[in-house]
Amino acid sequence: MRLWFDEDLSPSLVQVANELGLEATCNRDRSMLACQDSELRRVVQEEGYVFVTNNASDFRSMYSRDDIHPGLVLMPGDQGLDTQKHHVREVLRYITTAANKAEEPSCDFMINKVAEITSNGECDVRNLHSR
Repeated sequence: MRLWFDEDLSPSLVQVANELGLEATCNRDRSMLACQDSELRRVVQEEGYVFVTNNASDFRSMYSRDDIHPGLVLMPGDQGLDTQKHHVREVLRYITTAANKAEEPSCDFMINKVAEITSNGECDVRNLHSR
């Protein structure tokens, strides 16, 4: 599974994902700071990344209109770095466990899904696409 971290999250989360054996990037590393959400979504999806953001209101709506997308991870906003790192590890562990139960690679499992972690660390994965 490939992850792209939005600019409102720490770019150091890329390293956390790398340490877990995942390919990751972020807006800063791709010279896409302050770009329009629609343009960011286009690039992220064209390149097959699962997008990780705390901007649930904008991206849940955009992704729900897509017939197919590589996946979306929603994190709570206004969290410090240590909490962000903890949440990333937890949600990725949750996705991996759910994908293993479904006998699918994580990247296939996340197609048309949204994984969400709450501020108290509870995770959920569900379908998110146009009907």
